[in-house]
Amino acid sequence: MPLVLKKYKGFELPPGSPDEQGRIWQRIHDWIEASISRPSVVATTSEEEQYFKVYERYATNTANSAVARATRAGESLP
Repeated sequence: MPLVLKKYKGFELPPGSPDEQGRIWQRIHDWIEASISRPSVVATTSEEEQYFKVYERYATNTANSAVARATRAGESLP
């Protein structure tokens, strides 16, 4: 998901560094890398472009699924 946040919101996780806050960010980077490199995740992950096609509709507020409509209306999810 960091790629989606970067592409549509310009958000990147801060880099790790030797200070206390930097070590926390490094742990987050390490966790993300460990998560996405697990064999079970690799085997069930689509190509990045497939995610961008779906998430673009949410990023531009044009998604028309029941979940998207409920989210925009501030209602509970179906």
